[in-house]
Amino acid sequence: MAVGAVRARIAVAVRTTLDVPSQLGRVVLHAHQREAAALLLDRCRQFGGAVLADPVGAGKTYTALACATRYADVVVVAPAVLRDTWRTAFARTGVVATFRSMESLSRATPTPAFAGALVIVDEAHHARNPATRRYRALASLAWGHHVLLLSATPVHNSARDLGALVHLFARPSDDVVRSVLVRRAMPPAIGTPTRGPLRWLHNPARRELLEQILDLPPPLPADDAGQAHALGVLGMVRQWLSSEAALRTALHARRTAAQAMRSLVERGERPTAAAISRAIVGPGTLQLSLGLDGAVMARPAEWHVQLERWTTAIDRLSRTVLLGPDSDVARANNVRLALERQVDIAAVAFTSSAATAQAMFQRWKGLRRAAGIWGAGAHIAAGRVTRREVLARLGPGPPSQPNDPMHLELLVTTDVLSEGVDLQGAGVLIHLDLPWTPARIEQRIGRLQRPGSPHAEVASYAFRLPPAGERALRLLRRLCDKARASHLAAGIALDALRAPPTAPSAAGAVERLCDLVRTWPADDESMAGVPVALARVGGARASWVAVIRQGHAAHLVAHTRHGTTRDTEQVASLLTLAARAPFTTVDDKTAERAVARVHRWCRTRAVLDAAHLHTTDAQRQVVRTIRAIGARAPRTARASALDLVACAVSLVHRTTSAGGAIALASWLEERPRNLDDVGVLAARLAPRTQGGTTDEPPVPWAILLIEGA
Repeated sequence: MAVGAVRARIAVAVRTTLDVPSQLGRVVLHAHQREAAALLLDRCRQFGGAVLADPVGAGKTYTALACATRYADVVVVAPAVLRDTWRTAFARTGVVATFRSMESLSRATPTPAFAGALVIVDEAHHARNPATRRYRALASLAWGHHVLLLSATPVHNSARDLGALVHLFARPSDDVVRSVLVRRAMPPAIGTPTRGPLRWLHNPARRELLEQILDLPPPLPADDAGQAHALGVLGMVRQWLSSEAALRTALHARRTAAQAMRSLVERGERPTAAAISRAIVGPGTLQLSLGLDGAVMARPAEWHVQLERWTTAIDRLSRTVLLGPDSDVARANNVRLALERQVDIAAVAFTSSAATAQAMFQRWKGLRRAAGIWGAGAHIAAGRVTRREVLARLGPGPPSQPNDPMHLELLVTTDVLSEGVDLQGAGVLIHLDLPWTPARIEQRIGRLQRPGSPHAEVASYAFRLPPAGERALRLLRRLCDKARASHLAAGIALDALRAPPTAPSAAGAVERLCDLVRTWPADDESMAGVPVALARVGGARASWVAVIRQGHAAHLVAHTRHGTTRDTEQVASLLTLAARAPFTTVDDKTAERAVARVHRWCRTRAVLDAAHLHTTDAQRQVVRTIRAIGARAPRTARASALDLVACAVSLVHRTTSAGGAIALASWLEERPRNLDDVGVLAARLAPRTQGGTTDEPPVPWAILLIEGA
C-alpha cells in the first residue's frame, strides 16, 4: 500500500535502522544511548560528522564509544583533566583509542589520524573559536575523518559557536546544522534528581570600591597591545563581585605589572608584553635589570605621566580595600546560614577565581569539614591531599561516613571541576560568582545533577548582583541573551537564572520528528520497485512533504504557501498535522502533477548546487588559479591537463570543512605555477573529501500530499 511505503521512507529519512549493541564490555547501554548512537552513526554517514548535545549526565562518553565500535581507528580529543575519565571508559568498554589533550592542540599541530578514523571531541565547546591555534590544529586533525562532537552546551555566546563546531567536518549551512545536531531529553527512569529553584543570597560587596574601579584612569598598555581599558575595568568589577580577596589579587598583579613597566620605561626600553612577562618572575617579584635588550622608547616622558596616574589610582583603591570592613566575612556567613538549612547534605561551592576559592576555604575550614581545589592542588584543614582523594568522597559509590577522616561536608573549587567530573554525592550547589555564560552555569549544575544521585533535588544558591554592579556589567542581560541563543540554535534551555524561552528550536523539532515516526516501520517493501511512493491526507491548505534522496542520504522537504524549505520545524509541523488526518485516495492526474512539481524543485536544487553558489572565497580563488594553470598548459598536453583540472576543481568544491580550507590556503601560499602543483593539490584532497559528499543529483523518493480531497 502506498501509505505504508510513504511512511517507511519518511521514517528512513528521520531515523536510522542501524542496530547498536546493548552492551559494551562491562557497560550496559540505556535505550536513549543506543538510539542516540544510531542517529549519530547515520549523521556521520550522511554529513561526515555529528554533534551530540545530550544533557549533562546522560552518558555521552559511552554513547560516543558505542559509535566508535564501527571504526578501526579512533582518536579522542578532550581537556587534559578528563584523561583518566576516558582511560577508565576505554578499559570498561574494551574500545581501543588514542587520547590527545585539548591543551596540546594549542601548542603544536598534531599528526593527522589514520585514514578512516573517527575523531571524538569531548567538551567540544572549548574549540568554538576559529581564530585560535587550537581550532586550526583540531580542524587539521579532523579533516577527512568522521567527527563526533560532544558537548551539553555547544552554544556559549551565539549561534556562531555551533556553526564553527560543525565547520570542523562540513560547511555549516542552516540545513546541515539542524540535521547533524542530536539532543535527547533525559529519560525519567534513569533517576536524575530534579533541579530546585535558584535561591539568591545578599551580596555585601562595598559600593565605594565599585565607584573607585569605575573612576580608574586608562592604564599604560604594553607597547604592542591595543587599548583594553574597558575590558580591564569589567574584569575588576567581576572580581569585586566575586570577593575582596579576588580584587586584592587583581590589584596586586596590576601594580606589579606597572612596576615592571616603570622599570622598562626608566631604562628607555619599549614595554612590550614579552618584556613585561620577562620582568615578572613571581607574584609581586621583579627581575633585576640587566641592561637594555630591546628597542629604545621614543617618548618616555609622556608614558611616565600616564603610568604615574595609573599607579596612584591603584594604590588608592588598594588602601580603600585594606582599611574598610572585609565584605568576605559577610559573604562566608551568608553561605554558612544557607547551608545550615540543608542538614546532612554535602555542598559544592564554585567560583571563577582561585583567590575567592582560597579565601572562602580558609574561612570555612574551621566551621565545616571542608576541602578546597584550585589550580593543581587539593587541600583540607590538615594540609595538602590528592585531588583523587577529595573527588572520591563525592563521586559515584556509597557515601562516606561521618567517622571517615576524609568525610566532606563542603567542597570549594574553581571552574576547573565544572567539566567532566562526577560530584553526585553533593546535593547543594553554591555559585560564589556568576560566570560570563549560562553554559558554564549549566556545567556547574551538571556536576551534581547526575543519574544515580542519592538526592531527590539539587538546591542552588547564588549571590545577587548589586544594582550598581549589574548596571556596570549588564551581566544578567548578557546571560539571558546567551541562554536565548542557545535555545534557538541547539534547543538547550539554560534556565538556571530565568525561565527558558518559548520559541521553537531546531533540536526540539528533530526530537518531535523522531517521536512521531518511532512506531513507523522503516522496511516496507510493498513498493520496492516504485521510484516515488505517493499518498495524501486531508488538510485545509495545499502543502506537501517529500523525501528527497541523494546518494545514500535521504532528507525531508516541506512545501507551504510560503515556499519550499528543509526547515525542520516546518517539516515537523506538517507531519504532525498529517498524522492526525485521514488518508484519502490520489487520482492519477494529481499524482502526476505532484511528482512533476517535486522533480522540478529537485532539478532547480541540482542546478544551484552545480553552480557552486555557496563556495567560499578561498575555494573560488583556488579554482581560478587551477584553471589559469590549465589554460597555460602546452597544446600537446591539453587533453590530460583538462582532465586534471576538472578533477582538481571537483575536489576543491567538495572540500567543505575548516581543515580543507586551511589546506587550500596553504596551497595558495606555496605559489603554484604548473600542472605538477595542481597534481599535488589533487593528491592532498582526494583522500580527504569523503564523508557525506556526493555528486549524485537529488531525486524524489516519497511524497505526502496534505490537501483537501
